[in-house]
Amino acid sequence: MRGRTRYIICFYFFFFSVNLSAQQSMFVLSKFSRFAKVIRLGSAYTGYAKGMESINTNTAGLANNNLKGVIFSDAIGFPSLASKKSIYSVGLALPTSFYDVVFAASYDRLSLDLGPHSDYIESKIALHGAKKLSRSTSIGISLNYFRLDSKSNFTTTESPGSRGIIEMDTDAFDLSLGILHIIEDPFNLYIPNQLGFGFYIENFLGTKVKMPSYGISSSLYQPEPADIFQQARLGTSYEISSEQIRIADLNFVKMLFVFDAVFIGSNYSFELFQPNYGIQITFFEVLSFSYGRESEAELKDVYSSSLAYPVSRYGIGIALPLHKLFNINNEVTAEVNYCESDWDNKVGNFYSGNQLDEKGLSFSLMWKFN
Repeated sequence: MRGRTRYIICFYFFFFSVNLSAQQSMFVLSKFSRFAKVIRLGSAYTGYAKGMESINTNTAGLANNNLKGVIFSDAIGFPSLASKKSIYSVGLALPTSFYDVVFAASYDRLSLDLGPHSDYIESKIALHGAKKLSRSTSIGISLNYFRLDSKSNFTTTESPGSRGIIEMDTDAFDLSLGILHIIEDPFNLYIPNQLGFGFYIENFLGTKVKMPSYGISSSLYQPEPADIFQQARLGTSYEISSEQIRIADLNFVKMLFVFDAVFIGSNYSFELFQPNYGIQITFFEVLSFSYGRESEAELKDVYSSSLAYPVSRYGIGIALPLHKLFNINNEVTAEVNYCESDWDNKVGNFYSGNQLDEKGLSFSLMWKFN
């Protein structure tokens, strides 16, 4: 029994080494950006929220998306002690609407190898809906289903060489809410420019998750309900383009500036603060370059904050307006985004450059039928 209890203590050590807060919180998918296009802007997307990438940062942005299609991302934006880790996301803009509500669905999966005999897998399925309240304001809501599965072998201390299995699985439902407000030409420049403001809260209900007892009857281990991670995001963006200079019906240059104030915690107790910002320049609506920066500060004393921050994000994107390039009647856009991350603060021997310098790739194909 002591061997199994000791294993559980080790499991939670590894679990919290993913840079979580002291409070037992589940489903770290809610803490990190998953799309390369968002990551390369410093994960600051709440006040911009354009395209399918908005499903994980501010669902209200879907109301401005009149294209249908699919997006896939194989991108990871956070450090961990895991020897192997992978994360991917799939989003689908649904071709149906109800009372002018735009719908989308998504699936996310996170897999961490926490040691020779320990695997940790999270998955999230979400249904998103967004609606324009006016020409400039939209709201969005997401219904989230979370699933966690962990299966590990362990060796008992009482009988060296003998092995057992500890399995952990739990799930939960929660909601996410967002609002987006866009002001066209706020400074009367008489060229295309817009100022955006957004607010988004991930896992609004603060659902409690029942933790398994692993079949242990011990006063030293009494599992308590865990909280789902929450994020509250306030964001702003400013985009300006050179409408006067056009080549082949394409804008010559477009500039984007974004900033997010992100509060991270659980059960409306926010322990960490991230001031994130990014800048992007796009040429001919096709080729874009971006730089982003994320930092993290403790709002109160916690057991383990994300010591690897700050982090710089770099990226490049290629968006092909196929309908303009090939004179297609229906609007069709294919987009590829690539990002790299460089953590400035390497913490002892726990993090190596190879682990932290992550790369990510996203691909989307969107279309509109007349």
